[in-house]
Formats: sequence, C-alpha cells, structure tokens
Amino acid sequence: SESSSSDDDGFGPAPLAAEVKSKKRRRKLEFEAVFLEALPSAASYERSYMHRDNVTHVAVAAATGFILTASSDGHVKLWKKMADDVEFVKHFHSHLGVIHALAVSSDGQRACTTASDRALKFYDVQSYDMTLMVPLEYTPTACCFVGAPRGRGPPQSRVAVADEASPAVRVYSAVLPAPDGAPLAEFRIHSSPVLCLASHPPSGAVISADTRGVL
Repeated sequence: SESSSSDDDGFGPAPLAAEVKSKKRRRKLEFEAVFLEALPSAASYERSYMHRDNVTHVAVAAATGFILTASSDGHVKLWKKMADDVEFVKHFHSHLGVIHALAVSSDGQRACTTASDRALKFYDVQSYDMTLMVPLEYTPTACCFVGAPRGRGPPQSRVAVADEASPAVRVYSAVLPAPDGAPLAEFRIHSSPVLCLASHPPSGAVISADTRGVL
C-alpha cells in the first residue's frame, strides 16, 4: 500500500553492523619490573641535563662551590652546588675534537680545557664565561694550573700543558696569553711525552708522569 511504502522510505536502509575491534595484548618486557624499579624516584629529580656523549672529565672548584664536567664530543658543562642539590648552570660547545684534559685553579676562579683540535681554552667559573682561547701548534694533553706557594705570591694564574708528541711541558698565562700562542716558558725534564700533571698549591710544586712511568 502507499502508506506502508512511505513509512519504509522514511526509515531508509538499515545501518551496517559496526566492526568489533579485537583488543591488542600489551607487550610485556622481559625484565619490566627491573626497569621500573630503576626509574628515578627522588623528590628533587626534575630534569636531566646529561651530556650527549661519554663524560670523560669531572673537576670540582671547592673554593667557589662549582663542578665542571666534560664529554668526549667537546662539550663542557658547569654545575653549582646548592644547599640541598646540584643545579645546572651553563653549557659550552668548547672544542671540535675530543677533550684531553680539564683543570681548575686552587682558588676556584678559573678553569681550562685542552683537546685534539689543538686549542687551549680558559673559563671564568663564577661568571660562567669562556674568556680566552689559545691556538697551539701541537696537540695538547694533560694540563694543570700552577703558581707560587700558597700565601707567598699571586694565586694560580698560569697553566702547564703537556705535548702529545714530545716530552715538552709549556707554561701559558691564564690572564693574558700571547696573541700568537707562544708560551711563557718551556720545560723538557722527561724523556717521553707527559701523560699526567698535578699541582700542589701549598708548596707551589707540580708532579708529572710520562708514558714510561717516570715521575
């Protein structure tokens, strides 16, 4: 009849049945419980400022409360020791090669780095600033700040730098180095390249060790 056909036209075709989605099983890691337990849970953990490559050096400026870290990709970071925590302060892309040494002066005011890009760079720790760059004609390795014995002269304002290919140890000013990178002095006490340098501020002495194990 006409009435029944008009009623059918009003409703239209029946809707298609909705597809029932199958529930996906959550993949469980083999050692999931171990990973979850290893997640940081300290109240002070907020954000990681870690290096993007292996950390190769850590130096502490105890006199001023700073910590410096360096990684193999040429980056240097400054951290400040607070009352209850350590806070990230500044990041430098200091070198274009692998960092070979990181040193801090005994008064905690200055820092320096050497690297495979044949550069010696200085930092003012408290002002978070890179202050000087000295181009070198050799590949530097170990370095340390040197100066007069404590209480008998100015604070450590010079840096001793070792040479990768010779037994030479050269001394540079950390305040006003020569524009051409010339050292203030050069010593050749060892018979092979120097691997380590360390200063003893109370006496003003420097201890060095070479590739043959000689101190």
